[in-house]
This record gives sequence, structure tokens and C-alpha cells, in this order.
Amino acid sequence: MRREVQAHVAYTAARLSANWNERELLDKEGGAKLLVDPEKSDYRLQSYPFRPGCDGNKSCDGVNHCLVDASGEQHICLSLYGKLFDGYNRAEESHFSGMIYDYAVEIYDFSESDFFRFEKA
Repeated sequence: MRREVQAHVAYTAARLSANWNERELLDKEGGAKLLVDPEKSDYRLQSYPFRPGCDGNKSCDGVNHCLVDASGEQHICLSLYGKLFDGYNRAEESHFSGMIYDYAVEIYDFSESDFFRFEKA
């Protein structure tokens, strides 16, 4: 996933699971602050119930969300399990998983076979 998409997923997971309200994240790999402003983002959050057969959601307890961009072409499924999350980026056909800590979010991006860390700025 592109770094901006990773940051937006990290921000959204942390906001939903850990009540983060920061609008900037520090990209520990890139060494830069990334602005994540949900008001200006191309992505809109949509929540939906579990649907059998949807390869993007895995949680039957109703903690499934979608991040959909304005064009409707970018679609990211996100399932939350407390401070753990996973999901699927349909546009890039890649899976990801992650963990939310008090001051950081780590994402494992399967398409890159690597971890990425974002911290509160």
C-alpha cells in the first residue's frame, strides 16, 4: 500500500479502537509527519454488518468498516478486534494487519512483506 493509505488506515483503526484524535502521525520509516485530516480526505468511513461471503470482513460481531474514496474505486475493508485489526485493500489486492499501542500503530503490509510504524506526532 502507498504510505498515505497506510497512514489513513492506521489513523482510522486507532480512532475507532483507541479513541485517538490526533490529525498528524509520525511516519517512523519515512521520518516525516503525515497529516491525516478526515475532513479533507478522499476516503469516507462506512460501517456495515458482517456479510457471509465478503472476503474483506472477518468479524461477525459488527466491527467491520469500509474506507471508500470519492470515486468509489478505492475500497479498503477494515475489521477491528479491540486493539488488533486486519483488512484488505481491494484496489491493490493486498491484505494487512496491525496492532494499536498507546502512542503508535504498527501495520504489517503483506504486499510489501514488512512492518510500518506510525506514532502520535
